[in-house]
Amino acid sequence: MICVTGASGTLSSEVIRRLEKQHIPFRGAYFSERAAEIARARGIEAVTIDYDHPATLRAAFAGCDALFLLGPNALNQTELELNAVDAARAAGVRHMVKQSVMGAAEEAYSLAKIHRPVEKAIERSGLAWTFLRPNSFMQNAVTFMSTTIRTEGHSTARALRRGSAMSTSVTSPRWRWSQACATVAARADVDSSRVRPNRPGGTPPASRHRSVS
Repeated sequence: MICVTGASGTLSSEVIRRLEKQHIPFRGAYFSERAAEIARARGIEAVTIDYDHPATLRAAFAGCDALFLLGPNALNQTELELNAVDAARAAGVRHMVKQSVMGAAEEAYSLAKIHRPVEKAIERSGLAWTFLRPNSFMQNAVTFMSTTIRTEGHSTARALRRGSAMSTSVTSPRWRWSQACATVAARADVDSSRVRPNRPGGTPPASRHRSVS
């Protein structure tokens, strides 16, 4: 069983759609009860979590072998995700798949400094782990530049498509990344079902450590 956090968000909802398509068991973790109710009406096993209340995290992760962690966009995101790491260990999760950022290991810019402490905590946790480190998404560029696109018409959109200076740092479309996330999460669930959890302080085999950029 895979628990998918941020389940109503743009990326995680697409991950869920792909897990559904592959008939892979999962549980969606939502921030609001309303969103969870809508998911349940669709036949999804859904729970509500609050990163400020670790007991909700432990309850949501219980019975799951793998966790797809996409934390909330908040000023204290690092602290909140660290709560999730502790909760995952307490709940018996065996493999964590964390949505991180490009260059997190170097901690050379603000977003990397948010994500890398969480990665380090996961590395020390004794759990198997996979870090997903995308750059950005084409959808984000379109969203952030929507006013410019509307004002300047198709010229900006054409520039984005052919890879101008404004878009050379943009990666594949979000749907393609979500497909990769779903594949990794599914593999993590399979791997976790085949191994015994590590003792606290133990180091999982290197083959169970992955960073994907």
